[in-house]
Amino acid sequence: WRYNYINSNHNLLSYYFLVNDVHYHAKNDSVILSAIKKIYPTFAAVYPSHSYTQIVKTVLYGLNKIKPGEPIINISLPDLNGKSHSINDLSKDKITLIDFWGSWCGPCIAATRTMLPVYREFKDKGFTIVGVAKEYKNTKSLEIALKREKYPWLNLVELDDKNGIWNKFGITNSTGMMLLIDKQGKILAIDPTAEDVRKILLASL
Repeated sequence: WRYNYINSNHNLLSYYFLVNDVHYHAKNDSVILSAIKKIYPTFAAVYPSHSYTQIVKTVLYGLNKIKPGEPIINISLPDLNGKSHSINDLSKDKITLIDFWGSWCGPCIAATRTMLPVYREFKDKGFTIVGVAKEYKNTKSLEIALKREKYPWLNLVELDDKNGIWNKFGITNSTGMMLLIDKQGKILAIDPTAEDVRKILLASL
């Protein structure tokens, strides 16, 4: 019924429904993703300057690019000391797990904890992890989480969606994501388990 309404009413309420689905359902529901791709050009033409138009465009681009075999989207973000780093530089010549998480995301933290033994086993054999933490207002909660979890790898900060990273990578607003990339920067796996990562590393390093 929602898409019957959206297709028949090209108003901002319909556009809100569309953006909501982009954020929370498009990644895991191919039917909804197909419906969004079909109707989006109409809304983009009606509302070319609206913020929703750029949001949907960016997320759809991310969903299209975040696939095994595709090159990682390069981003540059600061660490907690304000020094900027690019993903391409940090992952050069290494198999790298990019961990998109936040101090507010319990499931993200639980998943990252499972990667600690894998990191310790392979960190000196050509494997690394880079954290990308989405935080709000300041980094106080992140600093507390890092002190508690004792992640030994570098964490970069996306503060207040300044760079639109979650949209660029097609990540649901309320969750995170892990991407495993090879030494050439191509995606090997999306949201792999620790055992998945370990098997790939044993076969590759």
